[in-house]
Amino acid sequence: MSAQPLKKLKKPRKIWLDTDAGIDDAQALMLLLSAADVEIVGISCVVGNVSVDKVTKNVSRILEACGRSELPLYIGASENLLGTPVECDFHGEDGLGDAGTCEPSAGTVVPIPGPAAMHLVQAVNEAPQEIAVVAIGPLTNLALACRLDSNFATRVGSVFVMGGAETGKGNISITGEYNFYFDPEAAKICLSCFSMMTLVTWECALQHEFSWQRVDEWCAKPSLRAQFMQGIIAKWSASAQTNNEAFVPCDPLLAAVAIDPTLIQESKTVHMLVELQGLHTRGQSVIDWLSSKKKPPNVKMVTRVDIERFCHMMNRSTDD
Repeated sequence: MSAQPLKKLKKPRKIWLDTDAGIDDAQALMLLLSAADVEIVGISCVVGNVSVDKVTKNVSRILEACGRSELPLYIGASENLLGTPVECDFHGEDGLGDAGTCEPSAGTVVPIPGPAAMHLVQAVNEAPQEIAVVAIGPLTNLALACRLDSNFATRVGSVFVMGGAETGKGNISITGEYNFYFDPEAAKICLSCFSMMTLVTWECALQHEFSWQRVDEWCAKPSLRAQFMQGIIAKWSASAQTNNEAFVPCDPLLAAVAIDPTLIQESKTVHMLVELQGLHTRGQSVIDWLSSKKKPPNVKMVTRVDIERFCHMMNRSTDD
């Protein structure tokens, strides 16, 4: 009998995560860390929910809680492109729900020296078309990478972004979704440089909200990951349930789609711009529904995701 050929193993999906490390960023990172067919090639920190120093410590804490301290961590932009301050208290003073007693609290992973954008460019140049960049914070680091290397955007395999608002319904200003509003110049650069971005908007996240009881299931385990997630969401969960607010999956929903794009059940391809000047509309994402700019679509805007599969993935993320 002739020997049977060995089955070819599926190559892991290479992902670079760019994050401002709030609570839902932590959930997104834990989701990526639990995916069997994902290789995280780098994690870059960007100012957003909190200062970039706090973001770096938060990512370090998450990696330690998940037993993945060996992953490469980089410090990115400490301010948006114009250097203008933006106030935010979505996730507490430390960015992780002020869960100072939640172990591990040290955050001792040492970042690799050098600007994150530079390392991102280098990683993409070493593996052209192979890396999916997943951005769940302001797009400052990605914009800087585009400016550092004019070939960067064409060498990235794919780009997944949590940001923007389809209808102009804001969550930080009247019309601005936080990630775009924090650095609209960076969002504009990315929308003009990348030929296509897969986007989970604020409305998409709202359309997939569900009860906190499901979140409690992810945390009701003896594992360190579950206990860590329970610690960082405690204040958020208590406040939301007191106000009868559902759980809105922003960053983890984007991470799930990046891990497995077949989760997307409905989407729209559109040309998107960002308003930079308006008194009340700066940072607003604007869709050219009438093709008045006569430009090709640059965004695949996710509108419906398989929420049951997403919840299964989230439940798995808190296993040991």
